[in-house]
Amino acid sequence: MQERDTINLLKECNSGLKMAVNSINDVLDKVRSRQIHSLLEHSLHKHEKLGNDVHSLLNSYNETTEKPGKIATAMSWLMINMKFLKTPTDYKIAEIMYDGCNMGIRSIYHYKNMYSDASGEAKNLASQIIENEKYCMTELQKYL
Repeated sequence: MQERDTINLLKECNSGLKMAVNSINDVLDKVRSRQIHSLLEHSLHKHEKLGNDVHSLLNSYNETTEKPGKIATAMSWLMINMKFLKTPTDYKIAEIMYDGCNMGIRSIYHYKNMYSDASGEAKNLASQIIENEKYCMTELQKYL
């Protein structure tokens, strides 16, 4: 049971990290503020590093990573682009990213609880993702 919970938690973390990387990349070229751009670049690199750590741990279980679901990816893209129908502003970008961080936190907590028998290493990575999202949210509050 522990191995299956570990793999499932890691796969959910991986999916969430990939969604975050895609979302950040979708808005990064639209940001005007150097401060927000720097924050998002830092967050992007942190997400990529955590993604590599998750991927490495999944590999140790002879598991592969999967892309986020097409529906979830399309919904994310649609949400971002619908909010930009007018002029993309740094406020809107901060708002979208803030909401994404919040969604990520809720999602990872949900999966940590669902897969409670996961290994300590997998739970630790999930906790690092949550802390990264909380940090980003706190920093984004300055631009809301």
